[in-house]
Amino acid sequence: MAIRIVTAVLGLYAMVILSGCSIGLALRGDKEPDFNSIVVGAPRSQVEAEFGHPVATNDLTSGKQEATYKYTMSDSLYSGRPWVYLILDVFSLGLAEPILTYDELTQGHDEETRIVYGSDKTVLEVHGYRPLLSVAAINAAEAKTPYIGFGGNSW
Repeated sequence: MAIRIVTAVLGLYAMVILSGCSIGLALRGDKEPDFNSIVVGAPRSQVEAEFGHPVATNDLTSGKQEATYKYTMSDSLYSGRPWVYLILDVFSLGLAEPILTYDELTQGHDEETRIVYGSDKTVLEVHGYRPLLSVAAINAAEAKTPYIGFGGNSW
């Protein structure tokens, strides 16, 4: 009988301890670079404000330099996600935690962009990852799209 009680208490303790893993993982996040400011002619300081310091640099001919930047996409901090995980943990009594933790561990993907700078430290070329649509482009497209729905007494 004592073994059952100890096992039950340890099991409940493990569920309580593990129930915060997905919430803790959701609270961390990396800021995604703003690709709208990474254009030909932009100064190097502006690029490094978005990407951080390069992981590698190569000197090219006639004073040019190629810098390689690595960063994580699709792992930005979203304040609603930890709250959703907390609610799911409470209502599932912690049973959803393994699924939520796995989901958080697989968030984001690493990307790489190479930028060629001229001798004046401005961007000449951008190679590598570029998002298909920026947030500004998505918002602009949604603003131009008319809402087509059921209105009035159309039933």
